Amino acid sequence: MPNSSKKPVSVTTKSLVVLDIDGTLLDEEYQSNYPDLTSEITRLSALGVSFCINSNRALHDLLPVAQQFNITGPLIGENGIFVYDPTTNSTGYLLPKEMLGEVESIKENAEKLLYAVLQEQFPNTVVHWIDENTVEAISHHQSSMFEEDSIVVLNNKYRQYTVSAHLKQSKATRLISMTEQVSKVAELLSNHPSLPINCTVNYSQAFGNILMHSNFISKRTALQKLREIKMYDQIYVIGDELNDFEMVDGFGTFLAPNNAEQMAKHAAKHVAKARYTEGVHELLQFIK
Repeated sequence: MPNSSKKPVSVTTKSLVVLDIDGTLLDEEYQSNYPDLTSEITRLSALGVSFCINSNRALHDLLPVAQQFNITGPLIGENGIFVYDPTTNSTGYLLPKEMLGEVESIKENAEKLLYAVLQEQFPNTVVHWIDENTVEAISHHQSSMFEEDSIVVLNNKYRQYTVSAHLKQSKATRLISMTEQVSKVAELLSNHPSLPINCTVNYSQAFGNILMHSNFISKRTALQKLREIKMYDQIYVIGDELNDFEMVDGFGTFLAPNNAEQMAKHAAKHVAKARYTEGVHELLQFIK
């Protein structure tokens, strides 16, 4: 496998590299495990490669990651709801205004349902719902100030159109991710009669969080629109989940770090030997 110390890649076509964040650029504690990725992105950018982020995160959580890795291309957020253009400091929404209001309503009702399902599933346990800067809280190893064995839901307060709720259990001085329970909770939500119409439920076992969003638009449809506008010759997506592959299936190349889920690995054109940020650096050597 070549590395950045060898001869630079010769870029002859207009290429776009689309990067996922959680589980790809950053690990479960929102940390980078490879300090040299920024210089590699800068090097390829100088050769004409464009870099973009396509994530479920809100803009508030996208901007510092883009700055950290010197990503100067568009930022797609909240499951394809918006595209932020850093060159003009402007945000374009990919749904009409009246539908955005409906999406907000779906999000609010989904949060209420999640809280109710947790109370039903854990009837003898106190459930705390905290609207929080989850990235900051988790990356700084949050301590526990709640009752022993109580459930603490850290709900990302910056999300306007989607839900990202981390399920934690209070243990001694720490909040422990409920990684074993998230799949069961997601299943209950998906089959619940009160699930809002047009609401999709997903979960991340690694991060211990529940993801809920409308199905009016997706990361794939947002990327397709960006592709139509910019007319890229080649598109590469680097991500750790199957929905990252689905984002580019049929019109691009999917690459995966070694920590990716098994189905994503099977779908990938190349799988890195390394995990997370180091794996991304390794995979960038395949960019042509």
